[in-house]
Amino acid sequence: MAAPDGFVGKEVRLQGTVGQAIEPPRANAYMLRDATGEIMVVTRSELPAQDAEVALRGIVRSVVTRGTRWSLDLRVEETQRLR
Repeated sequence: MAAPDGFVGKEVRLQGTVGQAIEPPRANAYMLRDATGEIMVVTRSELPAQDAEVALRGIVRSVVTRGTRWSLDLRVEETQRLR
């Protein structure tokens, strides 16, 4: 996604390959990757299988995280899985 910060709060349609799953209690999420990069997708649905091809609609959200320093990360909250 080019210039992803301009999409915060907006609905987007994404498709790509499922990477690592992040299971509860931390989150019910997975990493989605395509030729442009990788983004975390938070879902209320069942987690897709790793390496599955998925398409979805979701809302882009910004999240403040703290590792060795504070940073602003983006994630997508899945509203509908299309495939």
